[in-house]
Amino acid sequence: MPEPPHIVTVTLNPAMDCTLETPGLQLGDHARGKLLGEHPGGKGVNVSYALARLGRRSIVTGFVGEDERSAFDQHLTEAGEVRPVSQLLTLRGRTRRNFTFVDSQRSIDTHVTTEGFVVTPADVQRVRTKLRLLARPNRAIAICGSLPSGMTIDDLRSLMEVVIEGNAHLVIDAGGELLAQIVAAAAAWADGGRTPVMLLKPNADELAAAVGKPKSDDMKTLLAYGRELLAVSRWVVISRGKAGILVLHESGARSAMVDVDQAAVTNTVGCGDCLLAGLLGSGLMTQIDEPDMRLAIGAAGANATRLPGAAAGDFDAEVARAIAEAAVVESVVLESA
Repeated sequence: MPEPPHIVTVTLNPAMDCTLETPGLQLGDHARGKLLGEHPGGKGVNVSYALARLGRRSIVTGFVGEDERSAFDQHLTEAGEVRPVSQLLTLRGRTRRNFTFVDSQRSIDTHVTTEGFVVTPADVQRVRTKLRLLARPNRAIAICGSLPSGMTIDDLRSLMEVVIEGNAHLVIDAGGELLAQIVAAAAAWADGGRTPVMLLKPNADELAAAVGKPKSDDMKTLLAYGRELLAVSRWVVISRGKAGILVLHESGARSAMVDVDQAAVTNTVGCGDCLLAGLLGSGLMTQIDEPDMRLAIGAAGANATRLPGAAAGDFDAEVARAIAEAAVVESVVLESA
């Protein structure tokens, strides 16, 4: 009998991701394009898809529009031999569309997001009930992405509370402004002497926005920013694109990176989601070890080199492991606060 999933991904604002090749695209012009792909997505959905590629089972929950439910379920069945378990909650209305315009002449990608269904208080109660059933010790619950229309930070706080009360490990992957609100909400629990979040995974720009500081690519500056989040999260992982990742814990910090051929990078959409999948790939419970860091770098790197128009997370697992093998992991000295 297969081992039950220890990872749950929660996508509250999923999307149908459309990629079009539009060479020489200029605003205001009439342009001809080629549809490279249209796939169900959203950060948590992408994480579960990538986990399946890495041979890990997960449960996928959150919301999806009624017209797209079958497409999402079918997408997840195609993730690999280890299929995610779909427990998405269907809402009336359409799932939003996100568009990526790939200008191969100038090597520029343009991303446009739209709005979809509107969430009601009754819908929030449904997902809260779902998480109450799923939240249990030794299970990581990753709440990923943005909030849909109709949902507030107070609603999200109530979902976080359910996870914490269930003694599950709370993982958060959210953007800067929302992340700042999440950190403020989590601070209330931290004041009680408890570290409420297991893992936060911002990129460099999201981190700066979350702590209200200027953007920076400087490692020492990012480490200082990241230390501010250790008040509410046991682990902070900062993604830095081709510069790799920084992993912070109260016991110290480490970096991981790999020299990927930039000419082979075809699409960076979803790389952060694949990075998180790698971190969760060993069933993150209490710590992030060097193999987790390597696998995270490998999954993100493999995703970046997938075929244009392929779904986020639809990478070659052998490529991911080869990149992981080549990654360099080093200790980083934290300066005194």
